[in-house]
Amino acid sequence: MGELDRQITEFFYRGSSSHQAIYAWIAQLTIYLVPVILLVMLIFPRTRLASLKIGGAALIAWLIFSQLIGYVCFHYWGFRLRPFAGQGLSELFFERPDKAFPSDHAAVLAALTAGLFIYRQKKLGWLMLVVALVGSLTRVMIGFHWAGDIVTGWLIGLLAIGLVWSLDDLANKIGNFLLKIIGLGKKTSDDPSPEAS
Repeated sequence: MGELDRQITEFFYRGSSSHQAIYAWIAQLTIYLVPVILLVMLIFPRTRLASLKIGGAALIAWLIFSQLIGYVCFHYWGFRLRPFAGQGLSELFFERPDKAFPSDHAAVLAALTAGLFIYRQKKLGWLMLVVALVGSLTRVMIGFHWAGDIVTGWLIGLLAIGLVWSLDDLANKIGNFLLKIIGLGKKTSDDPSPEAS
């Protein structure tokens, strides 16, 4: 499996050198769409609760699942270097050359994308799916992650939104409580609930 991961990563990484700067910007900036989308959803009463639930899932994916898996893997096997290690590349705002696995960006983007579909924001969901896939692929293309880091990140994001969805009654209670605290209390009961599977 490690060999397949290396081959896929090298295929995309070697083929991207002519547009490296563009790919780097895409790879780094796509994650900043997450708070923008969630804040816009928070403006509209109909999507406020969904915004908090999706945001909660993204935080669970990033701060709990991704960090826990990264810690366990580091503790037992050590971090593998990022593909770009030693080539002078760094992230736009944060430089974390020691942690490639799993991809926090992919986990958060996957939680947001799946959450948009679950909470009936399908048009935005389709747009975000394209953005998230391009953002994830470009992170491999510029050497920030191995392909396996991205796939694992997506699985973590899906697990996190699945957890929030499965605990939807609790998530509604927590979300409504938070909305009241910030002065955007439940004004309407027409928050989109998850669709039945």
